[in-house]
Amino acid sequence: MKPKGLKETAIIMGVFNIAGYIFVNPKSQYFATELALATAIILLSYVMLWYYWCGKNWARVLVILNSLLSVYNLTGIRKHTTAQAALIAVEAIMGLYLLWWLNTCQTKSYFKRLKKDA
Repeated sequence: MKPKGLKETAIIMGVFNIAGYIFVNPKSQYFATELALATAIILLSYVMLWYYWCGKNWARVLVILNSLLSVYNLTGIRKHTTAQAALIAVEAIMGLYLLWWLNTCQTKSYFKRLKKDA
């Protein structure tokens, strides 16, 4: 049985993925490259989210690493626009929650149980 919160965290992370487009600068001379790179990263993130939803422990570990990165991103928040800074702050809050939630006994056992059952 999936732990309570798995669906909600997957949906929120999916929304954050799309929100990543606010970091693409439409006025940049490299706009097409930035857009293509952002799209590739977002699509790759959705693949990872699918495995997270399916309960793969390696995906849980990647979410933990991404959560650490989201908290670290607070160190450079001042150089961004207000909208970008707001997204960074909200992602950091979500990252802190995920760092706690993904390491609770119930959640860890769900992800590790599936590995043993496979």
